[in-house]
Amino acid sequence: MVEGILTEYGFDCGRKAIENIDIKCKKEELENTLPDVWIGIGLSKVEILDVKAETIDLLLYELEIKEPCFLGGYMAGVVSGLIGEKLKVRVSEEEKGYELTLEQGLDARVKVEDRTMDIDPAKEKYLLEHGTSYIVSEKGVGFSAFREKVEHGWAGLCITREYPPKLREEYGLHNTPIFWLTDMESETEQVVMPSRLSFEMRREMSDFMRESPSGVILIHGVEYLISHLNFHEILKWLQSIRDQAAITGTTLLVAVDPNSLDEKDYQNISMEFTSLKQSPDE
Repeated sequence: MVEGILTEYGFDCGRKAIENIDIKCKKEELENTLPDVWIGIGLSKVEILDVKAETIDLLLYELEIKEPCFLGGYMAGVVSGLIGEKLKVRVSEEEKGYELTLEQGLDARVKVEDRTMDIDPAKEKYLLEHGTSYIVSEKGVGFSAFREKVEHGWAGLCITREYPPKLREEYGLHNTPIFWLTDMESETEQVVMPSRLSFEMRREMSDFMRESPSGVILIHGVEYLISHLNFHEILKWLQSIRDQAAITGTTLLVAVDPNSLDEKDYQNISMEFTSLKQSPDE
């Protein structure tokens, strides 16, 4: 089983999608059931290549999400929800795309093929480079830049003070892991309390950067963290995340309101990051 938040999050999304439409089938009925179901709730098109007693070969293409770990988990969740058996997913990279093998119960070999056209950089509003960390001072710009990259196929991870359902509705981040910075427990959202920031959130971010190199992370709520901990502790945490992002090729967006911090503190943070720039055409 591939450990990691994208695979686990994808599995939960796929399983919940099946629960919402309340459809069940037997293993031998997957050939007829899965394509129709996948069109309605999937993130791509699906083609069934071969079906045997305990094996089904699938091809995913025209991807809306280009993150194989999430896709593998999502497919595992969908199949698990349909047949009522929990599957585990193993992701292995091949020369052409990825092969995702769902283990236990049903051996479903899922090949992912990118048949989409490359995004024209001229149509992108925000100029971001992999491995670079940016500071964002304008309200809403961090979320807009993050959404643009996710829509263009970048794997994304969001850490925010905003209530996640609001963000999903406003920015369409329905398939992106969102961690809510709060000191309250939640049964429906992934919560990170400030007291658990150093260990819990560092682990989640490290897993994401290891499994999704060249992805993008948005950190929104630095002021909240400083109010619960202290400035120097948060600055060291941001420096550590920035260095790890540079090593893994991850793009880091750190949203900070300059009016909410002392001028010296804001300068100390901004010195560690690159200013976010928009396309010259904007």
